[in-house]
Amino acid sequence: MQGGFINAPFTKYKDFYDGAKNHMASAWHRNAQVDASNFLEIRNSIHKNIVWQIDNSLKNIVDDIRKKLLPIISSIIFCGTHDISLRGKNSSTGNIQSL
Repeated sequence: MQGGFINAPFTKYKDFYDGAKNHMASAWHRNAQVDASNFLEIRNSIHKNIVWQIDNSLKNIVDDIRKKLLPIISSIIFCGTHDISLRGKNSSTGNIQSL
């Protein structure tokens, strides 16, 4: 039941006071407060929007992959400039694994 704040006006102060106390304790009011504060946080850009978060996450993934590829590429360049073979007699041994 929504009470006088939604359906009908209060005509007595005592009824208004009791109704206000009941309204403030209701789950409906608490949920509305949480929704309002979330809206204001997003509106004031306290939290970054989802597009920025996804873009930043993708940038971090790309940076991590580049850090992992750097030693592999530098080893290949080293082997190429010094005429050293990349692989040994089987695929699990070789100069790349040694470097």
